[in-house]
Amino acid sequence: MEKQALETLCKRFVAPNGVCALFKGLSEETLGFILGHSVIKNEPEGHTLVQQGDTPQYLYLILSGAVQTMRTTPDGKEIPVRLMGANETFMDAVIFMNAPSPISARTAEPTTILMIPAPMIRKIVTQDGRFALNMLQITSGFYKKAIHQIESVTAKSPTQRVGYYLLNAYLEQGDADAMTFRLPHKKSAIASHLGMQPETFSRALAQIRKLGVDIDRETISFEDVYALCIFCDSDTSTQCKKFGTPDCIIDSGSCSKEVKLPADRKQ
Repeated sequence: MEKQALETLCKRFVAPNGVCALFKGLSEETLGFILGHSVIKNEPEGHTLVQQGDTPQYLYLILSGAVQTMRTTPDGKEIPVRLMGANETFMDAVIFMNAPSPISARTAEPTTILMIPAPMIRKIVTQDGRFALNMLQITSGFYKKAIHQIESVTAKSPTQRVGYYLLNAYLEQGDADAMTFRLPHKKSAIASHLGMQPETFSRALAQIRKLGVDIDRETISFEDVYALCIFCDSDTSTQCKKFGTPDCIIDSGSCSKEVKLPADRKQ
């Protein structure tokens, strides 16, 4: 990696508000060593980074853009696994399997990625406890998200899937009093991630508009800051600063119950 690019990335990741989960708490020496042996690539939308069945040679960190991982069934159907954005990683667990990847990874929009050699990752994990803990926390988070994804695709209606996704995206932006936020990805990528066709996604958005949610391209705004609370469950509640306070309108005992929405079919 060129010296200027290395210095820019080091500043990005050591800044208090710019640290990604992978590099959290690492010394500048360790961070510089990792980045110095990594490669940056810019890829167009639709580019396959890892093919199912291949053995990945890198751990990938998204610097900008978005990547979708999926599993392809024997009959050719693609099952979405994760949709990721800036500062998120993938192939974290696969590089320790010593086996072909069970999933593929493809860019969902023009994307810049940092490719960290897998052998170096495996070596640093044995030498740096902080880095090993970061890897463990990341893979644990992936496990939780995978459970949610399975539940969403198999048990929730289209409107519930979209509403739950919007609530999570809203909470992740960090301001529980904000009346507006931007979608983290393009609508087409979100629809694919949620396992639905674009027309089904549009119908689900139409139902959510009835709850007082305005959707203008990539911007979501509310008539009421509590508009998406109907989709709250025991997991999303832990992300909300209002939950369990006098400002919360959700009964903690009902937070995991199925929400009541306008009739729609599971697709």
